[in-house]
Amino acid sequence: MSTILSVILFVLLDQTSKIFLTKINEVGRVDYTVIPNFFHITYTKNYGAAFSILQGKRYWFIVITLIVLILLIGYLCKEKPQKWEKMAIILIISGACGNLIDRIINGYVIDFLDFNLFGYAFPVFNIADCYITIGALMLIVGELWKGEKNGRN
Repeated sequence: MSTILSVILFVLLDQTSKIFLTKINEVGRVDYTVIPNFFHITYTKNYGAAFSILQGKRYWFIVITLIVLILLIGYLCKEKPQKWEKMAIILIISGACGNLIDRIINGYVIDFLDFNLFGYAFPVFNIADCYITIGALMLIVGELWKGEKNGRN
């Protein structure tokens, strides 16, 4: 599957989930318990970044996101990344695009995945955030594995 098609599909999944939740929220506040004391669907508007930090910096986030997207796309076009590395970058690009669309259209990011683990309530997040986190973890683990492999030679 091509890189562009992959990004489009991932972004569509993210945006579809947010549109669905927005429509449900119009009927009444979305706060649905999936697994009691562990996982809820909770509609929230995030005007900041991860953990709701830097509230109200919408235009700053838009500019930074566009710069990161240009750098990542340039890297994919110029370099020949390994498959795992390419997939990680596709996930990061997809997540960044999903949240960028929210910031441009709504002025905030729609979050709804609400987890509570052993009494700790994680910040509410969305599918785009999952893409970014998984992609970043793939890059970190991949680089550590490459470094460890190179150290043994």
